[in-house]
Amino acid sequence: MQILKSPAYSPMLNNLSASVVGSEIKDEQAKIAVQVVAADGRQVTYVFVLSREKEGEFNHCWMTDAVAPLENREDGSDQGVTI
Repeated sequence: MQILKSPAYSPMLNNLSASVVGSEIKDEQAKIAVQVVAADGRQVTYVFVLSREKEGEFNHCWMTDAVAPLENREDGSDQGVTI
């Protein structure tokens, strides 16, 4: 919870909306770009790094390995995300 309350990740809490704006899937790994509109109206894009489990209780399920905020472009545009 401490991480989600930090300035870099707090936009994910109580956000107004979230949408997938890019994805790349290779074998058992994926990167998904998600744009979040924070409660204060700020737009932040995060990359979720996922891997698909190969055995056990969560066999074939995608699990989150990491989440990182992307740097905002200086011109403020959101004309696509390259991940």
